[in-house]
Amino acid sequence: MLPLKDTDEELQMLLEVAEKFENAKKLKGRELTRTEKSELSGKETENIIRAHLLRRGFNLSKTREFLVDDIVGSMEIDLMLLRSGVDPEDCPYKSKDVRVVFEIKNNAVTDQATKTRANFDRVKKRMAVGFAFVCLSERTSYKHRVTEEALGYPVFELISRVRSRDIWMESKAEIMAESRRIARNGGPAMWQTGNWAALLSYLASKQ
Repeated sequence: MLPLKDTDEELQMLLEVAEKFENAKKLKGRELTRTEKSELSGKETENIIRAHLLRRGFNLSKTREFLVDDIVGSMEIDLMLLRSGVDPEDCPYKSKDVRVVFEIKNNAVTDQATKTRANFDRVKKRMAVGFAFVCLSERTSYKHRVTEEALGYPVFELISRVRSRDIWMESKAEIMAESRRIARNGGPAMWQTGNWAALLSYLASKQ
């Protein structure tokens, strides 16, 4: 376990998502509905991870854009690493222009591994691309936690935690407090996994 430091990029991404929640609540003047929370969490997690990867110099698609192949057909993909020289504005993207297909989640939901594996399998049958399931944070005891063993593809869980996801993850102050908390077992309540660095290395090898 690597305790989270205030400067860790993984923690900064988690805080940026929380800030989006805080701003949305302030704008609406009320708590968000369950549907609003789900939509904001998914969309902003994708956008924030993309922004951090762009700062590292990777050529990336827009989020939730389409990959088009004569046999696979048209598929909406969370994010794609594009071949060097491909214009991200030139979408939908062709299979020859894609290096890695992403599935990005703030945290996993029921049967996530099964759904993602089916989508990745569909692409793998026709295209020679890499795959990356990226989860911003997950509770280690969660029944449906996505692992490489369960998915069969590379999984990058950036932050692991003891506590269940709840409204506390919509507050920057509460996330910071949790990142410094010591759990009952004497270890950190949240920690970085080293998978952000692993993801960067993996993507660099696929460019």
